[in-house]
Amino acid sequence: MSDATNRVVQVFAPIGADGRGRTGAGYLLGDGLVLTARHVIEDASGPCEVRALGARGWVSATVLWPGAADGDGALLRVDASFAEVDGVRLGRLVGDDRVACEATGFPWAQLERRDDGPVRKSEHVVGEIDRLSGQELGVASWLLTIHVAGSAP
Repeated sequence: MSDATNRVVQVFAPIGADGRGRTGAGYLLGDGLVLTARHVIEDASGPCEVRALGARGWVSATVLWPGAADGDGALLRVDASFAEVDGVRLGRLVGDDRVACEATGFPWAQLERRDDGPVRKSEHVVGEIDRLSGQELGVASWLLTIHVAGSAP
């Protein structure tokens, strides 16, 4: 697997007392830090869990930073030995040219119902980020428009 693939995790956040919850994707930044979406972990009624792409076992994760109210990012902490990866470097896009990108997640469209319970399978998409699409004049935005190559479920 590539370094990027080794960083993909599935995140589960329990919501309420009935064992149900939210599922989403996360990205292992290094040193046991997982970047995920705030909307996945907000209102969690207990510890979250993560598992590596292709793994069956779940590992407990603590919400380290629940994210800002005006954003959709959050940080989880797992045991650093969960996945041995070097730290990742983050940055920002500059310029107006499209930039190639790819993402792996666990969308609702990949839900498979099984006798032992529902399972969300991964979906990998490839596309290009277009910084000039979806912008409003005079308003800074963290939202990105991604033109997806091929079909998505």
